Amino acid sequence: MKFLLLILPLLAASATAKPVPAGLFADHAILQRNRPVPVWGTADPGEDVTVAFAGKSHTTKADSKGRWQVQLDPMPSSSEPKELSIRGAAGEPVLLKDILVGEVWIASGQSNMQFSVGGCVNAPVEIAAANFPQIRQFSVPPKGSLAPLDSVQGNWAICSPNTVGDFSGVGYFFARDLYQKLGIPVGIIKSSYCRPIGWT
Repeated sequence: MKFLLLILPLLAASATAKPVPAGLFADHAILQRNRPVPVWGTADPGEDVTVAFAGKSHTTKADSKGRWQVQLDPMPSSSEPKELSIRGAAGEPVLLKDILVGEVWIASGQSNMQFSVGGCVNAPVEIAAANFPQIRQFSVPPKGSLAPLDSVQGNWAICSPNTVGDFSGVGYFFARDLYQKLGIPVGIIKSSYCRPIGWT
């Protein structure tokens, strides 16, 4: 009887688990302007999932493997921080905070794209001047896989003198020029891989 009493609360907690968004969708993210934006993640199989952002909501149902996806309507750029809500069948929603809408670019390559601002020419000067909170970078950690992956682990970093040293140099200077030209948020998804010296 004691064993059953211990198991029942665990089953109840499992039945009301919150949906989990893919790692790309996190606090401080930037969503692409003027295009439909897919948002996806996992939940209990068959669970209804509602995603709400900027006054609109979309509902879908997780498939037999627990995967779900909705598509947000195209939106104009916005520098106003908003919350993105992901709600399952029960419990409190997952709230992603400080979400902006602007330009999002993938910075992919090898050592030239991985090379950080901290190693660039005049790095101390560039770092001290890098106060651009509407420029943000998501770094995709290197991970080998024989099959496509649905998600990544990482965080969106807001550009500041405290963070920009780890930004991709090419990605940062591109994002800065674009931001200064357009005046809208710019997100960089750094997905680069530098093969260690000596590998063939």
